Amino acid sequence: MEWRDTGFVLAARRHGESAMVVELLTREHGRHAGLVRGGQSPKLRAVLQPGNKVATVWRGRLAEHLGSIACELERAHAEPILDDPDRLAGHDRPRLCLAPHRARGIPGYGFALS
Repeated sequence: MEWRDTGFVLAARRHGESAMVVELLTREHGRHAGLVRGGQSPKLRAVLQPGNKVATVWRGRLAEHLGSIACELERAHAEPILDDPDRLAGHDRPRLCLAPHRARGIPGYGFALS
């Protein structure tokens, strides 16, 4: 049995010397786990970070088996932050405003994020 889908990496844990067991949340197949051979290599370790969107090929004898997964990165979760120098420098962080007249976001607390 084989299927192809896109999904997000939920978790990745070591398995043996070089493999990883990866849990994915896919569009068509829901939450699914599989073994990624060579997943601990520097190249694949970056792809298998939680939150990354990956193109996946899952192969297994039966749908209930763990199966093996081949992943290719579609979008990294840190990509929007790393592409923006202002966000890297922290210039777009919300500031805490303690003025009661500006408490527009949190009623009853006398402060708001601005």
